[in-house]
Amino acid sequence: VEPYLEKLIAYKNPNNIVTNTAVGGTVASDWTLYDCTATVGTHYGHDSVYEMVVAGTSTEDDVYMKQDNIMITDTTYQISFDYYIPSGNTNVNAMDLRVSGSADDAQVDMASVIDAWTNHSFSYHAPADGTHDNIHIWLQNTSSGSNSLTVGDKLYIKNIQAIETTHYELKPSG
Repeated sequence: VEPYLEKLIAYKNPNNIVTNTAVGGTVASDWTLYDCTATVGTHYGHDSVYEMVVAGTSTEDDVYMKQDNIMITDTTYQISFDYYIPSGNTNVNAMDLRVSGSADDAQVDMASVIDAWTNHSFSYHAPADGTHDNIHIWLQNTSSGSNSLTVGDKLYIKNIQAIETTHYELKPSG
């Protein structure tokens, strides 16, 4: 029998570092909003959902909500969330999760399933230099050369989590 390596993810700190305390009908005050509004309610059959709506002028290109200074440097996180992008939007057809800090934003992952609640999960390692310790959730338009978004377009997101993990490799003896 050939020896093999198996990876095990252990939760070093099982607490979610993302704050999601807003309740139905109230403004999502845990997040800093940029060119959007966010309220919490029941949408597409799910409770406690953030509804992000593009606000501002007739078109916007930087639309996101963020939480700053929440990740520890040189630490790995399992990030997950559920999202819904309605097909009735004019321009919003994707969303991405970015991290930022003293350096420019870095896109970590993009998701673009339309008209279905979708769970999205991935691992992210915050660099040791402290350049990317903030979490941003961006609305996107992937079908044009610019990221021009239409006021009123929406994204629904819930169960946002960033949980500190440690990765171990188990090696067979012998």
